[in-house]
Amino acid sequence: MATAPTAASATTWAGLLTLPPEILHDIFTHVEARDLGRLPCTCRALRDYVMGNDKLFKDNYLARMDTPKRMDLDWTLETQNLVRLQAICSEKRTQYDDADFPVVYQAVSSLLANASAGDSVSPAAARSFKHAPSHNAWTLARLFYDNEPLRDAYFTKSSLFRRARRQTTSLTSGRPGPSESAEGGGDSGGSTDDELWQKSARLHCLFGRPILNAGKTRSFRMHPYACSKVYDIRQYTQRTHWGPFRDDGSDRVDWEKVEAIQIVLGSNLRSTQQQGFQLHNIWDMPFAGSWSGSWVPTPGRTLSDLDARDPYGISGTWLRVVCFIDYGDFSAYNFEPPAANLPSHVARPPLDVEEAVRFILMTVKVTAIEPPGEDDGKDLPVVKFEGMSRSLDDSWDENANSELRGTCRLTKEGEVRWTTFSVYNGEERWRSESVQVGGVRSTRGVLGNWFDAEFSEHGPVGPTAFWKLSDPRPQDAQGGGIAIHDFFSIVQGFADLSDEEFDADYVMGEFGEDDEEEDEDVEVDDEEVLEDMDALAQGDGDVEIIDLTTWPPTLTGGQGQSQGEGHGQDQEPGQGQGQGGV
Repeated sequence: MATAPTAASATTWAGLLTLPPEILHDIFTHVEARDLGRLPCTCRALRDYVMGNDKLFKDNYLARMDTPKRMDLDWTLETQNLVRLQAICSEKRTQYDDADFPVVYQAVSSLLANASAGDSVSPAAARSFKHAPSHNAWTLARLFYDNEPLRDAYFTKSSLFRRARRQTTSLTSGRPGPSESAEGGGDSGGSTDDELWQKSARLHCLFGRPILNAGKTRSFRMHPYACSKVYDIRQYTQRTHWGPFRDDGSDRVDWEKVEAIQIVLGSNLRSTQQQGFQLHNIWDMPFAGSWSGSWVPTPGRTLSDLDARDPYGISGTWLRVVCFIDYGDFSAYNFEPPAANLPSHVARPPLDVEEAVRFILMTVKVTAIEPPGEDDGKDLPVVKFEGMSRSLDDSWDENANSELRGTCRLTKEGEVRWTTFSVYNGEERWRSESVQVGGVRSTRGVLGNWFDAEFSEHGPVGPTAFWKLSDPRPQDAQGGGIAIHDFFSIVQGFADLSDEEFDADYVMGEFGEDDEEEDEDVEVDDEEVLEDMDALAQGDGDVEIIDLTTWPPTLTGGQGQSQGEGHGQDQEPGQGQGQGGV
C-alpha cells in the first residue's frame, strides 16, 4: 500500500525543484541510470525536465561509462539499453527468457562498440600482454562472469551447442537423436534461426572465455563437437575462402565457425597449462580487449611513415598458436567410410582424438598500403606485411621456422580479415584466413583456419589464433629479429591488472572439461627462464626451452610421428615442416 507523501517530503521536493537548472543537472548526472528513468514518474515538473533531455542522459552515461569514439549517439537509447541489460542480468534465475535475447545482444554489442581506452595507461601495461582498461567491458564482465545460467541462456544458443545437447541427451536417454545438418543444427530452420545462432556465437566469442562444457558432466564436453567442425574438410570451400566465413559468397563472418575455433583452442590451451606450458593467454578474462582500439601502444615510440598510416597496428611481435591432428586421423575422419559416405548436409560425428599444439612467435612489419579493392570494405585501406616466425616448441630444425607475408583488410560488413602465408625457400606452403574478434586493433585475438596454400582438397587443415605482444623497437625500423624484449609480455601476463574475482582456476562446469585432473604447480627459476629467452632471441639452435615449453606431445598411431616433428620438404601433408609457421 502506497504511503502518502508527508509535508516534509513535499517541502523537500519543492526545494529541489527551486534549485538552479545547472545544479539540478549536476545532481541528476550522478544518480544511477535506472533511477534517472524513474524520475519522470514522481511529478510533472521532473517529467518535463527529464523527458527529451538528451544532454542529461549523455552526461549521466559518460559519468560512469567510457567516452565513445562517436559522440552523435542517441544517449537516451544507450542509457535505456544499459538499464534493461542490468535488469535482466541482476535477476538470479535458473532459466532466462529467450524473448530477452535481442535486448542482450543489442546492449552488449553497443557497449563494446562504444568502449574506449582509459585516459592513462601504466608503462607496465604498455609492455605486457594486456588491453587498455574499459568501464564498458568491466561492467559486462561483472554482469556475466558469475552467472552461469545467464551465459548458458544467451552465449550457448548456437547450432553447435544445440547439437551437443541433443546428441548427449539421446545417449543418456537411449532415444535416437534427430539428424544433424552439416552446420551442426538439427532443424532445417530458416534465416531467423541461423541469425539467432550466429548472434549467440558472436556473443560467446566476444565474451572470450571459452565455454568448454554444455553441462556439468564429461558427456557434455564441447571439444569433440567443435573439432568435428574445425577438422571437417567440407567446411573449407572457395565461397568461404577456406576460412571462418559463411558458405554463401557474402564474405560475412561465420561466427559459429569462430566459436568452434575458440573452443578447440581454449581446450588445448588449458591442456598446455596442465602440461607445464606457463604462457598466459588473454582468454582467462571475460570481455578482455573485445573492442576496437583496445591494444595499448608503446608510449613515446617513433613511427615509420608506413606504420603511421597503418590503421591496423600490424608491425611488431605476435604470439601464435596452431593446432593439428595426426594426418592419419584427419584422413580417416574425412575420406574413409562411414564418414566419406555422409551426405553433405549431415554433420560428421564428434571427433575425439589427440591434438598437437604449437606456439610460434612472429615479427612482422608493414611493407605497403593500397586502396581497398572491389570486394573489400571501403573505410580502411589494404595493408601488406612481411616478417618471420620462430617456433617455441622443442623442434629446432631450420625448416621449423619460416618467412611470412600477408594482408589485412576490412570486409564489406566491416570486420577485419587477415590473410597470412608461410614461405619456405621462396615458396608459399601454408596459408591462413582469420578474423579479428572485436575489430580494428583489438587485443581479443585473430582467430581463423590454416590450410595448404594450394587449397588441397586432401588437407590438412586446422585452427589457429594470434595476439599482438609488442610494438616494434626503434632498432627494428629496418626489420629486426626476435629479441628478449618480445618475451616480457608472455611471462608477465596479467600480473599488474589481475583481480581475484577473475583469477579463478578452471573448475568442473562450463569453463572446465572435468574435475579428474588437478593443475600441478610448476616451479620455474626466473634466472633460467631469462637465460633461455635470451638464447632463443640469439637464435641458438641447440637451446631447449624446457622451462617455457613442453609441447607438442608425440602422437601415437598413424604414421608413428607427430605432425611437425619432421621437416622434410617432400613429406606428406600434416607430417612435416608445415604448421611451424602457418
